[in-house]
Amino acid sequence: MLWFTLWSLLVLATLGGAFWLGRSLWRRFRAVGRELRHAGEEMAAMAERVERLTAAAAAEPATHDLFGDRDEHRAHLRELRDQRSARAELRRERHARTRAGWRAYTR
Repeated sequence: MLWFTLWSLLVLATLGGAFWLGRSLWRRFRAVGRELRHAGEEMAAMAERVERLTAAAAAEPATHDLFGDRDEHRAHLRELRDQRSARAELRRERHARTRAGWRAYTR
């Protein structure tokens, strides 16, 4: 009788554990399916955006070629450097204002 009770409890515990494991696996499987569906939707949206950007890039003419006029390239480079310098100056001013504001709080 003891062996029957022991084995019955072991079988019931195994069946209960199998149920909980199966339920957990089913829930994880469904969650993975939802994530895969979401990833598919995101990939479709990204593919559409890539197509739009590719079409826009193809519609715009190339602004510079490697073997064009050197003076034009140099002028364009100067323009880019001037823009970069202007942005750097704005950034330095903004940082100086921020540091001054923090000094007011720390004193």
